[in-house]
Amino acid sequence: MTKYDIAGNAVQIPTEVENERYVRQSIANLIGDIGGTFDAWYSSQSDCASVNRNAGTVLEKAIGPLVRKAVKMLSDQGVYSIDEKIFISKYLNGFTDEFYDVLDDMMDRISDIDDQLEEEQRYRQVRKASRGRVVGGGFGLGGALKGMATAGVMNAATGMAHSLGNAVGNMGSSISAGANKTAVYKNAKAPLREALINCGYSVGNAIRNALEHEANVKCKYVTATESAQAEAILQNYAQGRIPEPQRKNQMLQALMLNPYNTEIYEAIWNDFGDGNGDLRKMSLYFGCGLEQRIQVMACKYGDDVFNADCGEYLSAFNKTGAIVRNEANIRDSLKKMEQYCQEHDIEENLIPKISLCKELLQTADLENRTVEGVLYSTREIANSVKSDYLKFYNNIQGKDLTDNEQYQEICDKTYDSEEFNAICRSLCENERLLRTPERIRDNLWSIFTDRLDEATLTNFRLNVVERFGIFEQHEVMVRTITQMPAEEIPLFVIERSNNGKSGVMVTDRNLRIYSKGLLFSENQIFDIRKIKGIECVGRDKFMIIIDGADSVNVSFKVRNVTDEKQIIFADTFERAIQIVNNLYPLHLQNLYRILYSVVTCTCGTRLLPNEKVCPTCQKMLKRNGEFVETEYCPNCGSLLQKGKKFCSNCGFHLIVSSENDLNVAALIMQCPNCGNSINAGKKFCTRCGTKIQ
Repeated sequence: MTKYDIAGNAVQIPTEVENERYVRQSIANLIGDIGGTFDAWYSSQSDCASVNRNAGTVLEKAIGPLVRKAVKMLSDQGVYSIDEKIFISKYLNGFTDEFYDVLDDMMDRISDIDDQLEEEQRYRQVRKASRGRVVGGGFGLGGALKGMATAGVMNAATGMAHSLGNAVGNMGSSISAGANKTAVYKNAKAPLREALINCGYSVGNAIRNALEHEANVKCKYVTATESAQAEAILQNYAQGRIPEPQRKNQMLQALMLNPYNTEIYEAIWNDFGDGNGDLRKMSLYFGCGLEQRIQVMACKYGDDVFNADCGEYLSAFNKTGAIVRNEANIRDSLKKMEQYCQEHDIEENLIPKISLCKELLQTADLENRTVEGVLYSTREIANSVKSDYLKFYNNIQGKDLTDNEQYQEICDKTYDSEEFNAICRSLCENERLLRTPERIRDNLWSIFTDRLDEATLTNFRLNVVERFGIFEQHEVMVRTITQMPAEEIPLFVIERSNNGKSGVMVTDRNLRIYSKGLLFSENQIFDIRKIKGIECVGRDKFMIIIDGADSVNVSFKVRNVTDEKQIIFADTFERAIQIVNNLYPLHLQNLYRILYSVVTCTCGTRLLPNEKVCPTCQKMLKRNGEFVETEYCPNCGSLLQKGKKFCSNCGFHLIVSSENDLNVAALIMQCPNCGNSINAGKKFCTRCGTKIQ
């Protein structure tokens, strides 16, 4: 008799139940092997005749080990007066009847097919007369057997059956093979197999009888009624029909009724734990394998908790970003799983999601302690630096860092964290370079090459205008497709086709998505100042986040680029747009003039190649590169160099020093073609014939 402490209650296992478990454990493997032994034997037989002829062989292979095991178990109990023959004679009466009945039925079908009923009947009479029988009883699979065989049965099975089987074999050899006999052969396998296994269970019950009668070892097996009662308690428990005060006692009652039901152990473990390990010991004793089931249940619990709390992480393409956003949920999942392990007294390694959560939290911690590529010792320091970064960028917003006075003002500011103050000066210089409009394309190219390898840049078909790629070859075509104004400046382009007809382009004004085909055209335009982010949400799936509008999904048509590099590319794309938007507003407004100017006026205005007059101060650019003051002709309104005597457009005399000159000026004009002085009112120049307006 064994006692277990299950959930704080004593559970006593009667000796008879332990004996039953002993018998089950001793013969379980032998009975389990019967099916495989039969299958191997049956596949080696050619037809029904050989099956019948060699039936004794499979009986010996399958049942013989059980009989020998029975004798060994009796001798272990001090019973030495029983050997195999005596055991068969005394406790196995007719246990092979079911098996031979199936054989008889099979051969009857063969006889019918061959139309030799009379000969077969005589054969059967001789065969049956050769089998000795005694009256007996016992237990079998399902409750009862037909009887038990005498000691001569085994001999009949192995000896007589052979000799008589030869006769049948001789007879069968004369039978022509046909489809019907093949069908009988195939159909007889399953019932013969079942009958042989039942023979094994019959030996098991004979062992129980022998142990009781010979050694006073009684076995108490679970009846069908007890099994049904235990199952009913389990179902009512699962449905919540049992009041809380009675739930534990009822489950313990179910366990006593059927200690072989694994689900009962699982329910007790789930709700009441197993602090001392006795529940697992008892389950192991009765062969229920709770330990293995605990692993399955614990793993499932961890999966369920993690899936419920961290659904975004599971579905996210950018895992790192999802980890940071869901750090609190990951921490909650870990806490639940650790508590589950404590309550059920199990090791944490039984729940793989625990180690995953710890790894994810480590990643989250590293990400939260990292600011602009620098890892700080604590989150507090990192958060302080992040705060100072925000203050810094707020301070420089709308400032022209190319202006020395404004730049110095920014450099002189101090911030809360020592760590940020230490890098502030270098950060100011870096931002000054990034916000220098003449360097815009160099800065864009630098940020892409610093963060991405050449293969990734090539696979994305990246073009930084006048720095990398072949966009210049496609620019005229793209401008035609997009109908982009001449003053709009392409800065960088991701071409989505080899011919340049499809792509995503960032200019000084817009983000453009374009495509032109035989039957399809696309041209979406978004204000560059309203682009708030670019996020990779799937393989070759990118989302453009737009302020005040729905997000836009776009494909870059990339292949052979890892998920990680696609995520990095999206982040780099976003930073490149920030570089454009961070330009001083006036610089961004005049970027075309800044990039394509050939000379700078004394007032600071950049002049384009075709411009001779400054649009800001109206100074005129002379051929020698000198800027001079200008004035308007009072006659035709043309802009002229100040101090000129005559208008170069209409010939009007501009300089008067006396009343006489004034009168002359009123009467005399200058030919606009050759400069010849002609009287006012003349329609043509007297020297060159130019018409005077």
